[in-house]
Amino acid sequence: MIHPIPGLFVLLGLVLVGPSMSMNITIGAMLCGVATVLALKRSFRGRTYVLLGLLFVMFAESAIFLALDFTHALPRPPPPPPIHSGFELWPIFSALFILNTGVVAAGTLAAGLAALFFEFGKSRFDMSKALPELKFEPASIYVSNTVKRLAGIAGISPPEALLVDSGIPSAFTIRAAGKYSLAVSVGLLESLDPSEVEACIAHEIAHLKNKDFRIRALATLGKVALFARPPSYLIEPAIYRAREFLADETAARMIGGPGALISALSKLKESATTASAPLPKSVTICSLAETGKLRRFLGKHPSLETRIRILQEMR
Repeated sequence: MIHPIPGLFVLLGLVLVGPSMSMNITIGAMLCGVATVLALKRSFRGRTYVLLGLLFVMFAESAIFLALDFTHALPRPPPPPPIHSGFELWPIFSALFILNTGVVAAGTLAAGLAALFFEFGKSRFDMSKALPELKFEPASIYVSNTVKRLAGIAGISPPEALLVDSGIPSAFTIRAAGKYSLAVSVGLLESLDPSEVEACIAHEIAHLKNKDFRIRALATLGKVALFARPPSYLIEPAIYRAREFLADETAARMIGGPGALISALSKLKESATTASAPLPKSVTICSLAETGKLRRFLGKHPSLETRIRILQEMR
């Protein structure tokens, strides 16, 4: 017979961690990944690849060991009548196999649909549909020329330069209508001097140079595919934060040093206390709101203090 309470705990634990035979690999891969990330320290590009590799390993071992679990899910021949109530394992393995099959299939399907939406849905919207709450206008000649010049330094095709009619200081890049657009707000131009505006634009150009749209999409798809695996909810935002640090580092090299970007981020931090209607979090250059230490592990944008500190260490 199956004792229900221990059986439910076993099923819940194994479904969250993964197929039963892959627990040791999952735990070992996580420990190795964490150790490698800590060893890399300021190599944000390497940190990204390690974290993406963890997502891939987690999904691959789920699929591989799911097939191995199939052998344990097969019915066993009836055992001789036990003297006392026994704890039969194969019904638990059968239920586990069914649950894990559903989890892997649902995650794979969801990730596939999300990929199609990213490529053929969201990115094909025009700006008015992608961000209906914002009003866009053609950028000034100064902003357009700065975008073109920095894109030339980065060796990429220049994105379309736009101006956002908002007093909140912000700069962001978005893919809409099948192309990339880089927007700066009126508030950014009014709050920062020309060198600081250039630094913010360089940060956004760095995202394009580093192909962050693709890498962040892979991280999000990995989290969707592994929706039942708690570590994926820590790995995905860690990848986003690493790409922000890398964009800062790349931008500083493009403009000849981190000074202007440090100054820009410091002013943005000051403006956070007076901002009453911030832009959508999905498009802002950084999260201006202060968050608790625990929530920072789940946030996709690092704190301004951390970004400034790391840039200062580049000097």
